[in-house]
Amino acid sequence: MEMEEVFKQTCERLRSDERRLAEDQELIAKYGPLFHPSNLNALTREQFKSFLSFKNNKHWHGIHRQGNLITRDMDRLRSALKILLDEMEPIRERLDRLFPRGQPGYIKGLGKAVATAILITVYPDKYPTYTSRTEAALKRLGLHPEFSGESFGERYIKIREISCDLAERYDLSLLQINGFSVN
Repeated sequence: MEMEEVFKQTCERLRSDERRLAEDQELIAKYGPLFHPSNLNALTREQFKSFLSFKNNKHWHGIHRQGNLITRDMDRLRSALKILLDEMEPIRERLDRLFPRGQPGYIKGLGKAVATAILITVYPDKYPTYTSRTEAALKRLGLHPEFSGESFGERYIKIREISCDLAERYDLSLLQINGFSVN
């Protein structure tokens, strides 16, 4: 079976998966407001770590591993989240501030999977996730872009364009695209 046919079948399965659609809505309803920029000053360590648990987010395995490290300095984490979620600044610039090329990240332990999971939770129609699963699926489909020295923000822009194009072309949400994998 050709990759395009496998992809189309997977898209059809994702569109009809009512349990997954309900989980998507639950994630956005519970954590979207929690991470909304207007609520970040009240964000607690426990709330943040709750989001990292697959049992609660139902989308991302393994992002809990750095939870203690990420939440070590909650004031700095809140500051990082304010940068990440500030729609007044272009996404590329925000990501490059948090993940500067050739330097340690703004928050030790905060990686692309956690940052983009928060983005999609707050802005589900605008920002996809960028995880190792995303990379693997795009590579299998022959859609993963070539990178040569781009900053994280620049790489994310390319992944975002591809993900948004796929979501539009196949009538899927970005969270549904997040659930895509090619076996």
